[in-house]
Amino acid sequence: MPKVLFLMPNDDLAAYASEVLADQHSDIFITKGYWTDSIPIVENFLASGGEVVIARAGTAEIIRRTLNIDVMDLPITGFDIIRSVEEARKLGQKIAVVASRKMIDGI
Repeated sequence: MPKVLFLMPNDDLAAYASEVLADQHSDIFITKGYWTDSIPIVENFLASGGEVVIARAGTAEIIRRTLNIDVMDLPITGFDIIRSVEEARKLGQKIAVVASRKMIDGI
């Protein structure tokens, strides 16, 4: 049983993380887990012997507050946001960025 749970906000990121980490980190369980559905995923993981939870921004905060556990926060950087905006520019000129406060602190 993996000791580390890595929650990603969507299936594409979960698949990418699995591909990147598969060869050297078989001890990490990677799955989709957004803030709206993360609590039961984390509870089941911990009940089955899991020890470490990694999540991003709002998901990490919801887990921390709800379950009163430490969660490793995978920060979203300014580079991540700039890269996303540049990708969005290929699709159109009117772009809005919607993010939690935690995601944009320091930008």
